[in-house]
Amino acid sequence: MFGTANSGLVYQQPLVVVEGLTQGTHTLKITSNGVGSTPNLDVDMITFESDLQADGLGPLIASIIQDTDSRFQYSSSWNTSPTNVSLFSNGTGHATTTSQSSVTLSFTGAAVSIFGSVGPNNGQYQAQLDGVTYPVLNGTSWDTFTQVMLYHANDIGDIPHELVIINQPAANSAQTALAIDYAVCRDPHFVRKSW
Repeated sequence: MFGTANSGLVYQQPLVVVEGLTQGTHTLKITSNGVGSTPNLDVDMITFESDLQADGLGPLIASIIQDTDSRFQYSSSWNTSPTNVSLFSNGTGHATTTSQSSVTLSFTGAAVSIFGSVGPNNGQYQAQLDGVTYPVLNGTSWDTFTQVMLYHANDIGDIPHELVIINQPAANSAQTALAIDYAVCRDPHFVRKSW
């Protein structure tokens, strides 16, 4: 995790480094003690690394699935003109501002990441992987950024999966957009591909 150091304005300095954790879910809690003339805690970014080796099969190979691939199935109310679409991978993307609009990705692999955009008009969304619903995520940001990881799961078994991303803006919120760019699936059996 990186942030601002208390002695002057120094950016992207490690605040916490933890290594050697077992594969799985972990919780990190950071509390600001409010000491000195700048009591705020500024978290600039969080970096995590994960060992993506398939048990006994060697390294996982990345397969890029563009938003236009038929493995992405969109419910109604999606368009192909997200904000800054020219900055999306291959210059294509899908976006919606309709609550409960969803996109389903069918894939085979041991890990998956979904990329899209975040920005001042983006809002809350939720992921369901193989029927399991995960906590609501938030795509709101002070500026629009493209090719940002919106969801990631690994150690999910090298079998067919179904990932559903659902637009769930907060009630009476101006942040209603959800934009999808591409997915990266990791599978030990595929040669690197891009569709």
